[in-house]
Amino acid sequence: MGRLRDNKTLASATTRLERIKPASDWNTVDWRKTERNVRRLRGRIFRAEKKGDKRKVYLLQKLMLRSHSNRLSAVRRVAQTNKGKNTPGVDRVIVKTPAERGRLVDTLDKTGRVMPARRVWIPKKKNERRPLGIPVIRERAEQAVSKNALEPQWEARFEGCSYGFRPGRGCHDALVLIHARVRWGRMPYVLDADIKGAFDNINHDFLLNAIGDFPWKEKIRGWLKAGVMEGLTYEPTETGTPQGGVISPLLANIALHGMERVLPQGRLVRYADDFVIFAKSRAEAEALRELVVNWLAKRGLKLSEEKTAIRNVHDGFDFLGCTIRRFYTPGRKRVDRNRLFASPKEGYTTIIKPSKESVQRLRSRLREIVRKYGSLPQAALIPRLNPMLVGWANYFRPHASKAIFGKVDAYLWQLLWRWACRRHPNKGKYWIADRYWGQFAPGRKDRWIFGCSTPDGRNIYLRRTAWIPIVRHEIVPKDFSRDDPALVEYWLKRAERRSQKGALPFQRTLTVLQKGLCPVCGCEIDNDERVEIDHIIPRHKGGSNHVLNKQLLHYFCHQQKTLREQRERRQKQTTDLFQ
Repeated sequence: MGRLRDNKTLASATTRLERIKPASDWNTVDWRKTERNVRRLRGRIFRAEKKGDKRKVYLLQKLMLRSHSNRLSAVRRVAQTNKGKNTPGVDRVIVKTPAERGRLVDTLDKTGRVMPARRVWIPKKKNERRPLGIPVIRERAEQAVSKNALEPQWEARFEGCSYGFRPGRGCHDALVLIHARVRWGRMPYVLDADIKGAFDNINHDFLLNAIGDFPWKEKIRGWLKAGVMEGLTYEPTETGTPQGGVISPLLANIALHGMERVLPQGRLVRYADDFVIFAKSRAEAEALRELVVNWLAKRGLKLSEEKTAIRNVHDGFDFLGCTIRRFYTPGRKRVDRNRLFASPKEGYTTIIKPSKESVQRLRSRLREIVRKYGSLPQAALIPRLNPMLVGWANYFRPHASKAIFGKVDAYLWQLLWRWACRRHPNKGKYWIADRYWGQFAPGRKDRWIFGCSTPDGRNIYLRRTAWIPIVRHEIVPKDFSRDDPALVEYWLKRAERRSQKGALPFQRTLTVLQKGLCPVCGCEIDNDERVEIDHIIPRHKGGSNHVLNKQLLHYFCHQQKTLREQRERRQKQTTDLFQ
């Protein structure tokens, strides 16, 4: 700092240092209080928007944008829990340590400069690629801050038939609603539509006008106009929202809001930029298609000619990885398939099952893994297959998937049998069967389970998709929102029911005891974060290994609890030393 030559200079330097805000201590954050503050503010914004009090909404949004709890929650999301936390932007900066996260909280919104997004390409089906725009970590955190202020306002406005990228809603809600519409048979024709490059072509002026008087509206304009960098090449962005940004899905939903108003009531089911429109005849479906085309043109969007088609529900159509089709049921009274108001019990039934494309994609991925890791031992191959199988089966478990699950298991058995035979070309089939298959799964008498025993006595085995039970999904009512303060008990009970569908029985027991919540942060335990088992009373302090002495914690919540206990132990040792 140099020498301070007089008292006036010393006083000036002291005042300047006092203005510098110290970095937040990340390890001492009370996450339960933080998340409660954010939820309370979101609920106040939602309630004010429902009442039509625009001035109060604006003031509460400003309060949310300045909230320290909101900034802590935003940094935790983008730098700690998101899958893209280790993906840098054009500045090549990532935030890994608690000290860096604390400094990021204190430096949010300190500069008005907006940096371009880094363009990366991800593969799609049919040898296509999709561009992603990855903002720098600071702007991702600022987008998460602004999303908590903007999203509850629009949750009070969004249509009940919209299910994509909304809190508390998902693919299965849309599929259950489609099943109900197809089942009753009043509208046998479906316009299966997809918007071409929805994220890349949204008109900026229309989107900003729709946002209205949002306090950070100019900052959102800066993110939209920031451009992208691919290597050393800069490309301006005149339209679209960059996929990869935290706020981009919300902006896309805002741009597509209002489609239900231009269509007859009860016709639309939308999941982000994919949607279906039901019609009573093919001519009506064509007329509704022209109506939607004109509506999208005002937003700078158009339908994809390749992916948009008019189909009959008796021929089936694919949506969100599933095939929905209405079948004639033998033994029931058969009626005219063109009859508009046929009862679902009069000769027809509706089935949703995994599409052929989804099954083929899974089989291709399984085949690639078995071939790629053919030289690995059995104990290293199984952990690479289990997450893929369980995740795929959990997605399709609410539908008629049991027969397909059995076919997937049979196909994987054939792959692994050929894998084992290639490893031991000079051994007989009985030796190979005894070497790699056995009765490894506890509670199951099946002797053809692919697995092995580890040196510490544990059994590692391949889970079968057929073991996962079919559990029907309960749809979220149209007008229900996670931000509605009057529905807190509903969402808590829904989280508790969701926790009872866990893949592992032991974890399912703990989540039921915890009512589906993390004891440290108070958030849902099943929110895609890594989960660990913690002993409430540590084993070194005499704690037992009983289930009542265990709890499930998020990975970073577990880390924070351990650090707090270590800090308290050191403080106690220091106090005892000086007494």
